[in-house]
Amino acid sequence: SLPSNEVCNSLRVELVSCGFLERISNFILQTCPAEPPSWSTPLWPKGQQMTKQKQFMLEKQWKEYSQRFGLKTSLEILVGLSKEHEGTQLVLGNFQHGNLSLVQVCHWLESTSDLSSGRISLQGLGLLAETLLDLLADAPTVVSRKIKNIRKKTRERKKEIAMERRSKAIMGMSKFGPLAGSSFAVSKPPTSAPGESSSSVRGTAASLLAPVFGFFRDPSTNAAGTEAAEASQPSSKRRKKSPAPKKEAAKPAWMEEMENMEDETGLTCAVCQEGTKNQPTNVLGLYAYIKKVILSSPTGNRLCIDGTNLLMSLSSLDELPATVQGTHAGLEWYPNGRAAGEQLSRVPPKRTRESSYVTTVSAGNAIHINCHAKARQADRNHPKAPKSEWEGASLRNSRVNCNVILPLVSSRSSQAPLCSVEQALTDHQTAIANLIGVRPKTNLWTVLHDVRFLLLRMSYGEALNADCGGGSLASNSQLIFYQLSMASMFENEAQVDSPTSSFHARALSSG
Repeated sequence: SLPSNEVCNSLRVELVSCGFLERISNFILQTCPAEPPSWSTPLWPKGQQMTKQKQFMLEKQWKEYSQRFGLKTSLEILVGLSKEHEGTQLVLGNFQHGNLSLVQVCHWLESTSDLSSGRISLQGLGLLAETLLDLLADAPTVVSRKIKNIRKKTRERKKEIAMERRSKAIMGMSKFGPLAGSSFAVSKPPTSAPGESSSSVRGTAASLLAPVFGFFRDPSTNAAGTEAAEASQPSSKRRKKSPAPKKEAAKPAWMEEMENMEDETGLTCAVCQEGTKNQPTNVLGLYAYIKKVILSSPTGNRLCIDGTNLLMSLSSLDELPATVQGTHAGLEWYPNGRAAGEQLSRVPPKRTRESSYVTTVSAGNAIHINCHAKARQADRNHPKAPKSEWEGASLRNSRVNCNVILPLVSSRSSQAPLCSVEQALTDHQTAIANLIGVRPKTNLWTVLHDVRFLLLRMSYGEALNADCGGGSLASNSQLIFYQLSMASMFENEAQVDSPTSSFHARALSSG
C-alpha cells in the first residue's frame, strides 16, 4: 500500500497515464463469468429460474476463475494504488470490459461466500474486493453513487428473500401445526344411547373448536359462559372445585446469582461487556493509537523538553521585577520553581541529540487482554474473511484505527495477577520500541512525555482524530488520567531501579 504523499501520487499519475491500471483491470475481468455465482441468491433477480445444468456450469466457471494465478495479487495492487487518489479511483470506477464492469465483479465477489459442497474457495478475494469498493466509494460523486446503488439493490433483495422465507414458515406453522395454546388429545368417544348421539357429537365438536374460538371470546363473558355450561351438565358430571393452595415459586439459582451481581459503573470490555467489578482478575486495557514524534537537536534534548533548563535559569528573588514582588506568583510559585532549579542543578547533564517519543490518542473503548487475544485468534482463523490483529481490533474499536493496547493498571485497586500485568506492560512497551526503533531507557519518561504532547495538542486545538479517524476530546482527557496513574506506578519502581530519574521527575513536579 503506497502512502498518500507527493512522491507516491506522482507515481500513481504515471501509472494511470501509461495504461497500467487498464491492463490490471483487464486481467481481473478476463475469463470472469458473465453472471453472478449461482449459490448467491441475492445477486439474482426475483423470479428468474435456473436449471441444474446452468447451475453446474456456473459453479465450474467460478471455481476455475477463483483459482486463477495472480488474481489476488492484482486486487491487492489496485487496493494500494487507489488509496486516497481521486484519479485512480475515477479510472477504476468507470472501467468496463465488454458487458462486465470492475465495480460489478467486485460486488459479486464481496457478496459471495465459499461453497463447501462444490469445493469452491474464494481465498480472501471477497475481503479484497470489499476493501477496493470502500476506497472507490471515496471517489467523485458518480462512482460513489454507482457503488451505493449496487449495494442498496442487493440489500433490498436480501430483505425480500428473508420476508419470503418468513412467510413460508408462518404458513407452514398455521397449516400443518396446531395453534399456540391449543393442546388437546383425541380419544375414542364413549358409547351412548341413540338419543344422546347428537348431543355427544356436538359436545365433541365444541371441545375441539373451543381453543380456536377462545381467541375471539370476550374475556368479560368467559366466566359467565363457563358457569352456564357447568349448570347445564348433570349433577353427576359436575366437578367440585377445590381451592388450589398458593405456593410461591422458588427462584432458580441462576436468577438469584444474576440479582446479586453488581452493575458495572466504569469501563467495560468491548467483547464480554464486563469490567473490574465482575472480572477483577482480568487486566483491562484501552485501544489506542500511537504515533512517532521526533524532536531535533539542540531543542530536542531532554533538559530543554521537560523544562529543566527553564527552572535552572531562574534568577534570584532579589532580581524579580517590581510588578511581581509581593504578588501570589512572587511569594508562592517563584520560590518553589527556584528551589526546584537548585535541586535539578545536581543532575548530571546529558549530551544533546535527536530524541524520539510517541504521542497517544484513544477513542475510549476498553477490552480485556485475554478477550483481545481470543478475538485475534478468531479473526486470523476466520474461514471466509480472515483479518489481521489490528483490522479486527478497529472493528471492536468503533471502526477507529488502533495499534496498541494501553494497560489500565493500578497498584492500589487492581486484583489481577502480577504476571498478567507485567506481560501487558511488556507488550505495550514493545510496541513503542518497535515504533521509535529503540527501546526507551525508562518507561517513566516515555509516559510523561506522552502526556506532555497530548496536553500540547489539546492546548493548540489540534484535531485529535486526524491520526486514527476517531477519538473525542473527552475520551483523550480521560486518557491523561490513566497515563498519569501509570506514570505514578513507574515512578515508584524508579525509586529502586533508577533513583536519579525518580528524583528528577519529583523535582520537576514540585517546580
